[in-house]
Amino acid sequence: MVKKRKKRKKNNDQVIGFGVIGVVFIIFLVSKLDDTGGIINLLFIGIPILIGIIVLYVTYRTFYLKKSDRLLRLQHQTLEQMRSMNAYEFEKLAAAILRENGYWVRETQKSNDEGIDLLLSKGGRRYLAQVKRYASTNKIGRPDLNKFRGAMEDKRIRRGLFVTTSSFTKFAQKYASRNGIKLIDGETLVKMHKIK
Repeated sequence: MVKKRKKRKKNNDQVIGFGVIGVVFIIFLVSKLDDTGGIINLLFIGIPILIGIIVLYVTYRTFYLKKSDRLLRLQHQTLEQMRSMNAYEFEKLAAAILRENGYWVRETQKSNDEGIDLLLSKGGRRYLAQVKRYASTNKIGRPDLNKFRGAMEDKRIRRGLFVTTSSFTKFAQKYASRNGIKLIDGETLVKMHKIK
């Protein structure tokens, strides 16, 4: 249903675009009919201009659509690649993405990290981060955030980021908003990543 709406909207945009071109061309033709030189000069001038406008419009629409489709495909591939990494590789990637977005990042030790994967700072504020590489069907729930909140209290840091390749349940989202935890799901993480 959603795909059909998007396709219909894309077709409507093209019809509107060609309609605008047609109206502009008709106005141009009518304004030239009063000039001396008649209809023959109008055909020699008007038809090449119309063809040029159509070519520019089609080129623009093709380039724009291909670019946006390519970015969507790349974002999807990137998320699948993140899910196929091992936990340590994904933690390294998450750290790099957070650095790209202005965070100072220090990675904790690989084992016995007490539920804390990254130590962060941004704008004078300190954060702790938990990073989980999960399948899309394995949503992060409140129990995961509750454990993370306990680790934040142990370290006496009030703000946290929970990063995952999956998503969060509604209960987890409510819990996070009440407890100073910013949630970054897989799609958000991909958007944060500077795609080159």
